[in-house]
Amino acid sequence: MNDLEQLKRICPPPAARSVQASPAWGLIERRLGIRLPDDYKTLFEEYGPGGFLDFVALFEPQSDLETIDIEVQTPKVIASLEKRRDWSDYRIPYAISALQPAAVTDNGEYVFWVAEPRESPGLWKVAVNEASGDRWFTFDGTITAFLKTLCEGTLSVPMFPDSLLGKQPFFCPARYTPKDQRRPHAISSASVTAPIKSAEIREWAQRQGYDVPPHGRIPGAIIDAFKQAHR
Repeated sequence: MNDLEQLKRICPPPAARSVQASPAWGLIERRLGIRLPDDYKTLFEEYGPGGFLDFVALFEPQSDLETIDIEVQTPKVIASLEKRRDWSDYRIPYAISALQPAAVTDNGEYVFWVAEPRESPGLWKVAVNEASGDRWFTFDGTITAFLKTLCEGTLSVPMFPDSLLGKQPFFCPARYTPKDQRRPHAISSASVTAPIKSAEIREWAQRQGYDVPPHGRIPGAIIDAFKQAHR
């Protein structure tokens, strides 16, 4: 029994989830400039949008909510790490270019994939940073294994509340209201911004480890990361 099957047994997916078309993973990955792990894609398609243990919410593809959209939040989270590193003695155990945001907690911690090696998403570890401190925690496994072990109550993450260990595992589907209108993706600004500073953006992106094409359209997520880093 693999990690996903074990997670589903411990923490069942929503029983009455409406069937929706699969996200356009290829398009999302091109915009992010990185290939996402297959287990994350399957996990999202099994559970849909929502949170585990009423505490950990996966960043979503093509979300109706900007605060949990993986394309919108990736450049913002990365820029926040860069700013914190540059303006203080904050130490990050991994190269920022190797960190891809995967989830967020109710306390404000971010859960990252450590994208090393970049071309092998199935081998990526999971790392968590402390919201109000300097600690980092690394889990040697996939995001699905991380959530499974957390739901089992056998994984103690130092910056997570102790109450999670004795909590009955459950998944709470996201419930959007009519006010949660789909907003235009930040990537739509690429066609306006890219031609102005394309060479500079490509050079910066390459230094940061982004997978940026040498010619043609620059992914919008990279442009947003560039803007955030140069504010």
